[in-house]
Amino acid sequence: MYLGFFDCSSSEPVDLLDLAEQARFVGMNHSRALDFMAGRYVAKTMASHLFQVPANHVEIHVSENGKPYFSDFKDWTVSIAHHSKKVICSIARLASGVDVQSHRSKRDIGSISALSFLDSECLSVQLSKDPVASFYAHWVIKEAMLKGEGSSVWSMSELPAIVFEAPDHSNVKAPIGVVWELLDLPMGCFIGLSSRQGINIESLQWDEQFNLPAASKQWALAYLAPQLAVPE
Repeated sequence: MYLGFFDCSSSEPVDLLDLAEQARFVGMNHSRALDFMAGRYVAKTMASHLFQVPANHVEIHVSENGKPYFSDFKDWTVSIAHHSKKVICSIARLASGVDVQSHRSKRDIGSISALSFLDSECLSVQLSKDPVASFYAHWVIKEAMLKGEGSSVWSMSELPAIVFEAPDHSNVKAPIGVVWELLDLPMGCFIGLSSRQGINIESLQWDEQFNLPAASKQWALAYLAPQLAVPE
């Protein structure tokens, strides 16, 4: 799995939208449109380096349930998420999903938890020393799993319970056959990853193998982790 992160608050994404994407773009408000453009920018630039094709030749279509996919690289999956000007994209060989949430977004976490979480998760959030952070730690993993399966957020309460083995939300337990990972980035957001192929994250680090031009490194292809590790 490859992971790319982009912060819209610090730089503008390059417009790599095709005609169909431009038609969707014009109907969005400014904030949503910027996130959409940035998501396509990250996904297409990563794909360009992975598959050795021009970024503006990468086509991303959307399934009936809203899940993006590559039209020409059918052995690979792509997942894109955005929140509060933070955009994350994952590219992997097997089903996987990603989500991002700011730690301190103002939401009614009690009502949302009651609607979306299992009772054990609601209790875990309530008893946490930091209920807001606990809420988002649970949320990003559950939504990442939904994105990987192409399911609606309305089915979140049907997912298995998230169980953290430590107060700092490390060592998350997942069902057999599924791997979950929670990343806490220094720019104030959680990233949740869900995969059926296995995730092996050593550290967030620069990945020099793409030989990116210096200008590209202001955004988060700097944060490529984990490295591609899939069974042949």
